[in-house]
Amino acid sequence: MKSSILQTVVAICLTSLFFACEPPPPQEVPVVPKKQLAYELVKKDGIFAEKFDSKEKDQNRYNYNNNIFEIGNEYTYDYYHLDKNGKKQLWESTKGENYRADWKFVPYKADHPRAITQVSFTVIEGLEPFIKYTPDYNQTIVKISYLNHEGKPKLREEIGLIENEKNLWMHPPRTKFFSILEINPFPFIQAPYEVGTKFEWSLEVSETWGDKRWKTWSGTINNKQTYEITGKEKVKTGVGELDCFKVEAKANSSIGESGLVSYFHPDYGFVKLDYSNIDGSKTVLELKKKGRAKLEKKKK
Repeated sequence: MKSSILQTVVAICLTSLFFACEPPPPQEVPVVPKKQLAYELVKKDGIFAEKFDSKEKDQNRYNYNNNIFEIGNEYTYDYYHLDKNGKKQLWESTKGENYRADWKFVPYKADHPRAITQVSFTVIEGLEPFIKYTPDYNQTIVKISYLNHEGKPKLREEIGLIENEKNLWMHPPRTKFFSILEINPFPFIQAPYEVGTKFEWSLEVSETWGDKRWKTWSGTINNKQTYEITGKEKVKTGVGELDCFKVEAKANSSIGESGLVSYFHPDYGFVKLDYSNIDGSKTVLELKKKGRAKLEKKKK
């Protein structure tokens, strides 16, 4: 994908990751009143995004029309990984300077003392830090926190997503082991929300996302992603049993095929993400809870 949606994705990922051993004091998330701002929807590379008048500078303009990812909403997921032999695992961070490569698998244990056991997504205000690198950045910004068994953040990063009346599209977690998900289909659903709807987009993926533990390549690959809403299913989640749309997706490139089966609810978003990875392994994220978060005070 060559549009402004992802032009600076690698640079942003490198600069937006922080080690959160001693985060600043949290503050209650304010309820940000929604505004009715005029926009048009523009489809580019398969994704519908909001386009505002050039005079509109409100930093929350891409957030006001969100129904799922409203400012301050926090979605926390359990996850597990199954290797090619079906062994259930988590991952933990290891010492080193490479934020993607410095990690290792550990046996699955919900209260593992060192592993990352949950992933939370918190919607934050404004367009920082992405607008520093891409002045016309057009996404809602979400802070991802990687939590230990005590619910304490050990790592964090920021990602972007696009939510409007036509679609919900979002980046997956992509720190350390989760870098593998860059090669999978991204979570994405597009209206009309009914069985049989098909859609697609593509992404150019740099060799920097490769890892010898799953796949490496030289240069850039074009990852074509195709989707179809194939049914409706009841899914048990941490917030109850929900009627969800089932979206089946495939990503194909010169290095092979990966997949994603996602389950979408109009009030909670993607409540389950079942990834089939490029190396034959599986990674599953399941919604545990939804709440209102406490955001860290921004440094002045």
